Amino acid sequence: MFEKEYLRANGERVPVLVAFASTGGVSDLVGFVLDISERKQAEERIRQAALHDPLTGLPNRGLLVDCAKRFFARAKRANCHSAVLFVDLDRFKPINDNYGHEAGDEVLREVARRITRCTRADDMAFRLGGDEFLLLLPEIDNDANAGEVARHMAACVNRPYHVNGLELSISASVGISIYPRDGEELDILVNNADAAMYQAKQAGRNGIQFYSQELAAESKLQSRLEEQVRAALAHDTFELFYQPVIDMRTSHLIGVEALVRWPHADIGPDRFVPIAESTGQINRLGEWVIVEACRQHKKWLERGLPAIPIAVNVSAVQLRNHDFAEQFANVIVDCGLNMAALQVEVTETALMENLDRAIEVLMQLRRLGVKIALDDFGTGYSSLNYLSRLPINKIKVDKSFVQRLGHDTASQAITQAIIALGRSLKLEVVAEGIESEATLQYLRKQGCSHAQGYHVCKPVDAETFEAWYQGNRTTYVH
Repeated sequence: MFEKEYLRANGERVPVLVAFASTGGVSDLVGFVLDISERKQAEERIRQAALHDPLTGLPNRGLLVDCAKRFFARAKRANCHSAVLFVDLDRFKPINDNYGHEAGDEVLREVARRITRCTRADDMAFRLGGDEFLLLLPEIDNDANAGEVARHMAACVNRPYHVNGLELSISASVGISIYPRDGEELDILVNNADAAMYQAKQAGRNGIQFYSQELAAESKLQSRLEEQVRAALAHDTFELFYQPVIDMRTSHLIGVEALVRWPHADIGPDRFVPIAESTGQINRLGEWVIVEACRQHKKWLERGLPAIPIAVNVSAVQLRNHDFAEQFANVIVDCGLNMAALQVEVTETALMENLDRAIEVLMQLRRLGVKIALDDFGTGYSSLNYLSRLPINKIKVDKSFVQRLGHDTASQAITQAIIALGRSLKLEVVAEGIESEATLQYLRKQGCSHAQGYHVCKPVDAETFEAWYQGNRTTYVH
């Protein structure tokens, strides 16, 4: 019994199964020819299904290895390069969280269609899983060719998506590695393109990044920092520093902002906080900050200090948690404190990752009696439309404007406008980054509510703050 193909009169090839059987005599042999076209078609459908993503129809990892071998061999023969593009969608998770997986699936299908339409005929797209895609460009003359394809593809992906009456927005971060310069093995090239994509996200998302030796060194450093952040959380080596906020009119202390520091590692929050966010550690770090701020507030009360409100910073990742407000309140209650003990600060950028969800969480906090500040105001979207919807108590003028007040008329105009806006909306206005008496007096004349900065006091540990408080009773304490 064996399989072979027969040729019909019309030229069609037919797969058949040929078998022979004896009826008893030596010369009595019967042959059977069975058309197995349907079986072969079913087998091919199964094979194709195993090699393609069922949601988007794009080839999956199963086909990637074979295609890459052919593409790289072709580039080698032609004495040219190939490119691997690692594509990760930005702000896709909120779509699933807020509108359901059905909407998310439709977006992914449309992304696959756009990638296929917007790339060159010889290029091949794959879905790796989740919101990750990969493109193989078989022949490119130089990096500029790969960059051009990536930019055109990203522009297509970035256009709005209309799903079930909704207009949804996402963007793409793209990392690019080049064969054979950045590696000759597929795994190495994919890993390098992934590392480049990660850097594109770190740079603000919606961008394109080529892999390089410098980036490789940065990637290794990043990996080490990720491990150090995990270890720091496990061994409780982070620390909270506290920076006073005073009333501009009376000079009385009205609260402190809690700022997480990593003293022993000598690494600033501008490095370790984004790492904590990207590795999923920010929730643990955020929980630690809230618990530690409550513990410190209670300790100050026990040592005879008044109930000094402590403001804690909340990230976009924390705001995605549907139970965040409840968990926040439970920590305060468990410590036996009043809800006014802690306040929340959130940046414009964090809010805009999912504005409706953020407003819902902030409303829950406001109803619980928690004060809310909009941090770094003026550096993000600064839209009056969304500002009027936010349940906030105060806005904080970003220090980048405050520190240029002495010589920059644009910063003066922006600061004055923010103060006037805050007062018209009956919000407290806090100026960050005040470093001189002249700046403080200028802001006081403009009607700014509160002051924060090195001129008042730099961020200090809890013990140093207590000493500062006791030493400045006549100036800052009422």
